[in-house]
Amino acid sequence: MMPDDVSARFAEHFAATLTGLTGVAIETAPHVTGGSEDATFFMRRVQERGGQAIYAVVGSDIPSGHHTPEFDINEADFPWVIEALATGIMGLGRKSPD
Repeated sequence: MMPDDVSARFAEHFAATLTGLTGVAIETAPHVTGGSEDATFFMRRVQERGGQAIYAVVGSDIPSGHHTPEFDINEADFPWVIEALATGIMGLGRKSPD
């Protein structure tokens, strides 16, 4: 199986753990982004050693783009973000995507 296939299955598995959460929209299609090179460096190192890694992005309404003086985030989003990430991580620990 190609690494991209493994990553896609892993992303689908992570998304499946979130299906019971209210108000969470899930998108698993691959996206080309200007993601931080440090995150992709860590992901690649994990994958080179046989592990699985995905880059999960959590959205929030913000008044401007990231890395700008106007950047701000709605702190009211924090509880559902924490719930979604914790649910996904716990779900991965209970089931194998293989």
